[in-house]
Amino acid sequence: MTYTPRTREEILRSLIARAVAESELTDVAEGSTIAHVLGTVAEEVERVEFQIAAVRDGYSFDSASGSELDQRVADLPLPGVARRSRTAASGSVLQITRSPTSGVLLVPAGTTFGRSGDPDQVYATTVDVSFADAEASKSNVHVVARAPGLPGNTKIGAIDRVVSGPSDIVSVINTAALTGGQDLESDDSLRIRAARYLTTLARAQPSALEDLALSFVGSDGSKLTHAVLWEDPHNRGYCELIVDDGTGMQGQTAAGPTVSGTAPAGGQTYLYFQPPAANVVDFLIDLTTHTPSGVDNDAWSLIEERGLIHLPAALKLAEGDTWQIDDYTVYTGLIAELQGKIEGDPADFDAEPGWRAAGVRVRVVPAAPQYVSFSIGLEIAPHATPSDVYTAVKDRIIGELARLAPGAALYRAKIMASVLEVEHVRNVFLSTPAADVYPADVKKALRTRTTDITVT
Repeated sequence: MTYTPRTREEILRSLIARAVAESELTDVAEGSTIAHVLGTVAEEVERVEFQIAAVRDGYSFDSASGSELDQRVADLPLPGVARRSRTAASGSVLQITRSPTSGVLLVPAGTTFGRSGDPDQVYATTVDVSFADAEASKSNVHVVARAPGLPGNTKIGAIDRVVSGPSDIVSVINTAALTGGQDLESDDSLRIRAARYLTTLARAQPSALEDLALSFVGSDGSKLTHAVLWEDPHNRGYCELIVDDGTGMQGQTAAGPTVSGTAPAGGQTYLYFQPPAANVVDFLIDLTTHTPSGVDNDAWSLIEERGLIHLPAALKLAEGDTWQIDDYTVYTGLIAELQGKIEGDPADFDAEPGWRAAGVRVRVVPAAPQYVSFSIGLEIAPHATPSDVYTAVKDRIIGELARLAPGAALYRAKIMASVLEVEHVRNVFLSTPAADVYPADVKKALRTRTTDITVT
């Protein structure tokens, strides 16, 4: 039922009509004593009715704002929705060069780098980086801004100085832009997320998992910009949550530790390793006392995200058999943390119940970049410096593609319209690509690099 608060005049007319009908009072003209008394009562009733309307409106996402909106979304069912705090820019964008190149060099996590143009902005590595003997440089090193918020975002090449770290590091540069830094979430964004959250309470739907990924903030303050759930049509119950932070998420893997064991009495059908695994190509099982035959490796059931291998009956280990799994890689950082959130914590399901449905696998994997080459001609203002315009155009194109979700198409018209917005650009001639570009599949994200863009 719609509630519409009454005005003072409407309330006063109703009070006067009741007073005349239910008493002997007749002098209710404007200026009379009874009119003054009833007018005061009408004003107070009007105030109460509008307060009631304000309370009702405050429970609507569309009309609440600021702290009231925070209170409304906090009332949603657990785990609820809260306004996102400032998040830090992050990405696998750093290229580190050392000299001399002899010997092994470890650049530990927490090594910091900065920007000459803005000394207040500092970026720290999140993983250890190991240089092999004679190896001069490492690319796709993951970094996160120490200070959260928009100021941490930066264009290509801006991170160019070493703040702390081994003295052998002679240069550093970010080969892609950082765009993930965000200030305190706006009311509009919070309203959209709250409405979307109500549709995800069952947790198992594709939209629920995508919303979880886009709302998730890693322990280092990093977050994702894209998340698309892919359901395998040929393997029912298997899904992949394709994620990206706009930079390709390279450098978020590490060597998995060697795991070995001996089958107990009664045999063994499950082997285990450190989850979540990034690759399964080089899994190695050594059976030193018992060698089953006639069974192809494809018969193993590999569950990378939980760190399990299930052996069929023909491969069941007998008591005393030994096994070993080595030479594999695991995801680290944001991907590993998000995978743990989806799987839940077996030791405390009350706090972390998980997000996947029974009998369903949801594996978090980074989008595979599909690089697009550009050949673009510009007509620019006569007084402009061509090299500056070329750099700005390259940054604009790279940024436009970074905003494309995995599986999303690239439209030439949008690229040209975006480049026309660059200062001093008067006209655009895009020869490559000659047509709109579509990714090979939903697991791939269209991206580009400065080396892929030719501007004249």
